[in-house]
Amino acid sequence: MLAAFFLSLIDNVLPLFQAPTEYAEMTIGVLILLALLLYQAPELLARFCSSWGAVGRLRAGQGETPSG
Repeated sequence: MLAAFFLSLIDNVLPLFQAPTEYAEMTIGVLILLALLLYQAPELLARFCSSWGAVGRLRAGQGETPSG
């Protein structure tokens, strides 16, 4: 509920500063994308770390162990 209020506040306040309405829409879009990224950050980081280990195994070859 608080997030909806905040986003509508952005949409209503930016025109008072004589900013184009497109700026308000872009700001809201960027904030939503940032919130999604922060919400999914632990899972994305875990996926990145697990896939990076697989890349190390592929570089080392089949019978060798990764050096790092």
